[in-house]
Amino acid sequence: MMQVLDWFRVVLFGLAVRRAVTDYLRLTGLIMFILLMVAWTIDLAEHFPKLRAGAETRGVSLLSLLAPYLGYRSVDMITRLLPMACFFGVFLAEIFRRLRLESVILAAAGASPVYMLSAVLWLALILGSLQNMMEARWRPAAVLAQVDMGFGSYAARYRRTWLNTPQWFVDENTTMRAQIKRTDQPELRNILVFQGLQEAELQGVIAADHGYPTEVPMIWRLDDVRLWDTQDVGAEPTALDTMTIKVDLVPLQLSFFDIPEVNIPTDVLLTLAELTNAPNARTIQSALWRRYTAWLLPPAVALMAIIMANAGFLGRVPVISRHIALAATGYVSVVMIKVFWALGELAVLSVPLSIFAPILLILALSVIFARHRL
Repeated sequence: MMQVLDWFRVVLFGLAVRRAVTDYLRLTGLIMFILLMVAWTIDLAEHFPKLRAGAETRGVSLLSLLAPYLGYRSVDMITRLLPMACFFGVFLAEIFRRLRLESVILAAAGASPVYMLSAVLWLALILGSLQNMMEARWRPAAVLAQVDMGFGSYAARYRRTWLNTPQWFVDENTTMRAQIKRTDQPELRNILVFQGLQEAELQGVIAADHGYPTEVPMIWRLDDVRLWDTQDVGAEPTALDTMTIKVDLVPLQLSFFDIPEVNIPTDVLLTLAELTNAPNARTIQSALWRRYTAWLLPPAVALMAIIMANAGFLGRVPVISRHIALAATGYVSVVMIKVFWALGELAVLSVPLSIFAPILLILALSVIFARHRL
């Protein structure tokens, strides 16, 4: 029993595993920092003048706006780039370990691949947990904080105010056109409702200046109403101060209208997922599945990077052309993850398949290169 416990202690916490994990994390952090600097440079080239003008207008220091802005942008960028940084960081770290003969000495001493898998397990715990937290909590919070701050591309696209373009909403027997106020207390204005879509003729047309949600789900209050009965052609509209109408909308749908699901808090997504009439049900489901499985991405790409890095050697000699080809293959594999996600959202693949297929593809590539070593 003690021998088994000692074996697990060495495999999970031994010096070789700790050193490998440290190398992987150090190089992953370096690659992430480089990618982040590049992303910052591109982003600030567009938005820095607006930040500087905003600081002058508000009478505050530029740093008081620039620091939180870069912090919010960093969370979003790291969430997107972490799998890529993990691949190249682990790929380079494993090449350096092989050049220092660390992996060669371990193999010569009889160390099994379990040590490598233990390092990947630690990466799953550390980087996988980080990826999961950023996907599920920190990224949506950072994006909405940037919107409230009023600077950057997200603030322009997801501003919390009246949308200029009227939107159409359709349910089984009613269609409505209205302008939306996308805030925590959403409103409607310039409303036009057509009733009786499934009938041979329209049953009625309702126009209203404003609309507000009530405490009853799906029931909205309309103010300054004009009501036409299409069965009484030529009659004057009936004017009403207020009336209630059933519309298959909940306030949360309008509060986050036209905001991509990856940028919406998880608790809101879970509420929207319960709506049977949600037009973006697939993207909601895809965003939730991505959050549930986010912790799988870093260890999967790390395992592929370790195997590919070793496959680029001919004995103890690195073959540069092989390593370049393998790095390109890994890059394409990581990029393909987003392609599969898009296929799921477009209904080309089922959502679970679009989430797990790229991970299985990465693991399949790892097995192929591990068996054949080019």
